[in-house]
Amino acid sequence: MIYEFHSDLFGGDRSLELISARVIGREMKKPLDQNAALKDRLVAILHSHIQLREKSSFILKMASFVYLGTEECVLYLEEILHGVLEESTVH
Repeated sequence: MIYEFHSDLFGGDRSLELISARVIGREMKKPLDQNAALKDRLVAILHSHIQLREKSSFILKMASFVYLGTEECVLYLEEILHGVLEESTVH
């Protein structure tokens, strides 16, 4: 699916994990565009955890679950957020 519908994300030095996070955000965007209140809520939650960084209990749990550093987890959340907020393209 990523190669077929999200090939625009390839190029540069972005890892497949970061590309995947952006795709998750893009895929989440589809149903969220039908419910503005839910989309606003999700965006607010993601913003909040991104701003808290290593002080976010969610990011700490995420980091321990996937055995990554908190900054990497923040990068993944930022990519998901970008995917949710970006203008629709042909996906």
